[in-house]
Amino acid sequence: MAKGLGKIILTSSILAGAALGSYMYFKKEGVIDETKTPAENAIKIRDKVTADAAEYFNKDRSYVDLNESASDVAEKVSETASEAVEAVKEAAGEAADKAKEVAKEVAEEVKDTFEPGLQADKIDAAEGKTIGSTVSEEFFNDEA
Repeated sequence: MAKGLGKIILTSSILAGAALGSYMYFKKEGVIDETKTPAENAIKIRDKVTADAAEYFNKDRSYVDLNESASDVAEKVSETASEAVEAVKEAAGEAADKAKEVAKEVAEEVKDTFEPGLQADKIDAAEGKTIGSTVSEEFFNDEA
């Protein structure tokens, strides 16, 4: 009973959402006029939908020529692929050059801010300590 009721509620909410969305779309497009009867609005909606569908289906489309030989197609594909490869090579070269420039700038900034004495003191202090050295010494020291 509960599953059936849930399906009914879900279906009705989906249909209500679709109806409200359609109503708001056609009202925004100016198809629905509040002063006219629902039948007159329905006719205007039908005419709008039909005109939109006719416009969509009568668009000028580009089709693939099926009579074209395979060698012509292969040649076009080869040309397009070689152009793409050249474009990628060029972009990769530009990116590499830009990366080199940025790396040089960063290296220069690091050189400007590097202080050998201060850095060496920190490294020496870090080398003298091991993780947990004070804890292990206190734990295993029988004299303490």
